[in-house]
Formats: sequence, structure tokens, C-alpha cells
Amino acid sequence: GHLLSASKDQLIKLFDIRAMREVAAFKGHRREVSCISWHPIHPELFVSGCHAGEIHFWSTMHTGTPIGSCYGRANTAHDSAVWGVEWHPLGHLLASFSQDMYTKFWCRARPGEPRKRERDDEEGEETGDKLGGYQGGYHGGGRGGGGDD
Repeated sequence: GHLLSASKDQLIKLFDIRAMREVAAFKGHRREVSCISWHPIHPELFVSGCHAGEIHFWSTMHTGTPIGSCYGRANTAHDSAVWGVEWHPLGHLLASFSQDMYTKFWCRARPGEPRKRERDDEEGEETGDKLGGYQGGYHGGGRGGGGDD
């Protein structure tokens, strides 16, 4: 069994709980890491969010840098701290919620179809990441809190 920890030091650490030791450290967030979630199907994959509004995808087999990211309007997934990330049980959708009062939903492209990044749509550039198109994936949602906007 493995355990992930997230911290104010901008690191995510992977521990082998049977051996009681740290196995790997993942660095790529610009601010404190506030949430992490294992992928429900692929045991080597996980996602993380941070106080800078970033969401990164990671693989325990590639500890250097994130293998993908979610992008919204300002080169980050959210405009404020990401407080939670949760996968759909089949792993094809990711929900994120943030201090910016938005819940966003991200999906990957179908196999073989690279997903267009929203900010590149006018140029027609396509991007494909190692997760099959989560980068620039569909995001929508609305403000929480029940107030009128």
C-alpha cells in the first residue's frame, strides 16, 4: 500500500506504508498543495490542486514533473485556491472546486482524439497530453453559495 501526502512546502510525497519509508517526492506546484486524489482505475495516477489555482496530473512512474495539467482562462484551472479534486468512479471525469466559488468538470478526449486547448481554438492548434487530453478539457460549472451573481 501507498500513501500520498500534500503540504505547504509545495511537495507531494509518496510513502510505502509497509516499508515505512518515503518512496518519491513530486514537485511542480507554485504554491501550497491543498488536495490530492488517486485515480480510481489506474493505480499509478493521481491529481493534485494548489493555492495558485493549478491542477496537475502525476504518475508514480514519472516523478520528475507533472504529466499533464488543467487550464482555464488564466493559465490555471481556477482563479484561486483549489480545495478539492475528485474523480468519477470510471476515471474519465474530474471535478474540482475552489475558493473562486466555482466547481469545474474536466473530461479527457476519446482515445486517439487530441483535445483542443481553449485558448488555442482560434489558431486551430491541438494538444495531447500523456493522459489523453485532460489538458484544456471541458470545464464548466457555476458559482456555489446560492447567491445571485
